Amino acid sequence: MTVMDRLFGELSGRGKALLALFVLALIALPSVASGYALSVAIICLYMAYLGQSWNLMLGYAGLLSIGHALFVGLAGYASGYLFVKYGVPPAIGVFVGVGFALAMGALIGYLGFRFAIGGVYFA
Repeated sequence: MTVMDRLFGELSGRGKALLALFVLALIALPSVASGYALSVAIICLYMAYLGQSWNLMLGYAGLLSIGHALFVGLAGYASGYLFVKYGVPPAIGVFVGVGFALAMGALIGYLGFRFAIGGVYFA
Protein backbone atom coordinates (compact mmCIF):
# COMPACT_ATOMS: atom_id res chain seq x y z
CA MET A 1 0.00 0.00 0.00
CA THR A 2 1.44 3.34 -1.05
CA VAL A 3 1.48 6.51 1.01
CA MET A 4 -1.08 8.11 -1.31
CA ASP A 5 -3.44 5.17 -0.77
CA ARG A 6 -3.11 5.55 3.00
CA LEU A 7 -3.78 9.28 2.88
CA PHE A 8 -6.52 9.40 0.27
CA GLY A 9 -7.78 5.80 0.10
CA GLU A 10 -11.10 6.57 1.82
CA LEU A 11 -11.96 9.46 -0.52
CA SER A 12 -14.39 8.81 -3.33
CA GLY A 13 -13.51 9.71 -6.89
CA ARG A 14 -15.46 12.95 -6.56
CA GLY A 15 -13.63 13.78 -3.32
CA LYS A 16 -10.24 13.20 -4.96
CA ALA A 17 -11.22 15.39 -7.89
CA LEU A 18 -12.39 18.19 -5.58
CA LEU A 19 -9.20 17.93 -3.53
CA ALA A 20 -7.07 18.14 -6.69
CA LEU A 21 -9.09 21.16 -7.87
CA PHE A 22 -8.62 22.84 -4.48
CA VAL A 23 -4.86 22.25 -4.53
CA LEU A 24 -4.62 23.64 -8.07
CA ALA A 25 -6.63 26.71 -7.02
CA LEU A 26 -4.25 27.25 -4.08
CA ILE A 27 -1.24 27.00 -6.39
CA ALA A 28 -2.75 29.48 -8.86
CA LEU A 29 -4.03 31.91 -6.21
CA PRO A 30 -0.83 33.99 -5.72
CA SER A 31 -0.60 34.73 -9.45
CA VAL A 32 -4.23 35.80 -9.95
CA ALA A 33 -5.28 37.37 -6.64
CA SER A 34 -4.46 40.74 -5.15
CA GLY A 35 -2.44 41.04 -1.99
CA TYR A 36 -5.58 41.64 0.05
CA ALA A 37 -7.39 38.60 -1.36
CA LEU A 38 -4.33 36.49 -0.75
CA SER A 39 -4.07 37.59 2.88
CA VAL A 40 -7.78 36.90 3.41
CA ALA A 41 -7.34 33.41 1.91
CA ILE A 42 -4.37 32.72 4.16
CA ILE A 43 -6.28 33.82 7.26
CA CYS A 44 -9.32 31.74 6.27
CA LEU A 45 -7.22 28.62 5.71
CA TYR A 46 -5.36 29.17 8.99
CA MET A 47 -8.64 29.49 10.88
CA ALA A 48 -9.91 26.30 9.23
CA TYR A 49 -6.71 24.54 10.31
CA LEU A 50 -7.08 25.90 13.84
CA GLY A 51 -10.70 24.76 13.95
CA GLN A 52 -9.73 21.24 12.90
CA SER A 53 -7.04 21.07 15.57
CA TRP A 54 -9.62 22.21 18.14
CA ASN A 55 -11.98 19.50 16.83
CA LEU A 56 -9.25 16.91 17.22
CA MET A 57 -8.50 17.85 20.82
CA LEU A 58 -11.99 18.51 22.17
CA GLY A 59 -14.04 16.38 19.79
CA TYR A 60 -12.04 13.18 19.46
CA ALA A 61 -9.79 13.28 22.52
CA GLY A 62 -12.34 14.96 24.79
CA LEU A 63 -9.71 17.24 26.31
CA LEU A 64 -10.16 20.99 26.56
CA SER A 65 -6.94 22.58 25.37
CA ILE A 66 -6.13 26.26 25.18
CA GLY A 67 -2.55 25.47 24.31
CA HIS A 68 -3.14 26.28 20.65
CA ALA A 69 -3.24 29.99 21.43
CA LEU A 70 -0.21 29.66 23.70
CA PHE A 71 1.97 28.05 21.05
CA VAL A 72 0.85 30.41 18.28
CA GLY A 73 1.66 33.31 20.58
CA LEU A 74 5.07 31.88 21.50
CA ALA A 75 6.00 31.44 17.85
CA GLY A 76 4.75 34.91 16.96
CA TYR A 77 6.56 36.62 19.81
CA ALA A 78 9.80 34.74 19.10
CA SER A 79 9.64 35.70 15.42
CA GLY A 80 8.81 39.31 16.30
CA TYR A 81 11.62 39.49 18.85
CA LEU A 82 14.15 38.25 16.31
CA PHE A 83 12.93 40.84 13.81
CA VAL A 84 12.99 43.79 16.21
CA LYS A 85 16.23 43.01 18.06
CA TYR A 86 18.32 41.30 15.37
CA GLY A 87 16.72 42.26 12.05
CA VAL A 88 15.96 38.66 11.10
CA PRO A 89 13.33 38.67 8.32
CA PRO A 90 9.94 37.27 9.44
CA ALA A 91 10.07 34.64 6.67
CA ILE A 92 13.11 33.14 8.42
CA GLY A 93 12.15 34.04 11.97
CA VAL A 94 8.91 32.10 11.70
CA PHE A 95 10.89 28.86 11.45
CA VAL A 96 12.81 29.74 14.61
CA GLY A 97 9.51 30.65 16.27
CA VAL A 98 7.97 27.33 15.29
CA GLY A 99 11.01 25.51 16.65
CA PHE A 100 10.73 27.43 19.92
CA ALA A 101 7.01 26.67 20.19
CA LEU A 102 7.75 23.02 19.40
CA ALA A 103 10.35 22.83 22.16
CA MET A 104 8.01 24.45 24.68
CA GLY A 105 5.20 22.12 23.59
CA ALA A 106 7.46 19.12 24.08
CA LEU A 107 8.40 20.35 27.55
CA ILE A 108 4.79 21.00 28.57
CA GLY A 109 3.71 17.71 27.00
CA TYR A 110 6.38 15.82 28.90
CA LEU A 111 5.28 17.37 32.16
CA GLY A 112 1.62 16.65 31.36
CA PHE A 113 2.29 12.99 30.66
CA ARG A 114 4.73 12.65 33.54
CA PHE A 115 2.22 13.86 36.13
CA ALA A 116 -0.87 12.42 34.35
CA ILE A 117 -2.70 15.73 34.11
CA GLY A 118 -6.31 15.34 33.05
CA GLY A 119 -9.71 16.94 33.27
CA VAL A 120 -9.91 20.66 33.81
CA TYR A 121 -6.26 20.77 34.88
CA PHE A 122 -5.24 19.75 31.37
CA ALA A 123 -6.47 23.11 30.04
